[in-house]
Amino acid sequence: MKTTMLVCILSIFLFGCSGGPSDAEIRAAGRMFRIDMQALIDSGGKVMDYQDGRRNANYYFLTLDADSFNESLQKKYIDKLADMGWMKLEQNDATEIFFCKNGARTLIAIGDKTMNGKKTSSIIMVYTAQTIKDCQQAERTKN
Repeated sequence: MKTTMLVCILSIFLFGCSGGPSDAEIRAAGRMFRIDMQALIDSGGKVMDYQDGRRNANYYFLTLDADSFNESLQKKYIDKLADMGWMKLEQNDATEIFFCKNGARTLIAIGDKTMNGKKTSSIIMVYTAQTIKDCQQAERTKN
């Protein structure tokens, strides 16, 4: 699981700078992330950290207390993402769930790390040249 998060974060730096989306596309993705992430936050869960794209508009990161992110809330988040147009791609065991929307990729990582001695879960939204490619390929596969 940590490997998947590392790959997501590295893709921002490796692929986001070379032949990636335009500034306007990144701003549009940032607006989408802001709206969609706020809808998830409004659905519940104890927020421990939220990086809202101020430093990097194509990357949003939400950390929740894993105790508050129970199965019921996980289902609520998954349903909310689907309602907002996110296509569920795959689920790696019970700890990682991937989605795509407009070339952006979201990862729900359940119980993936600790913060201040507490187990956490994360929601990561990323928009780079690589996520655009991955999502286009996933959409072709789904259809």
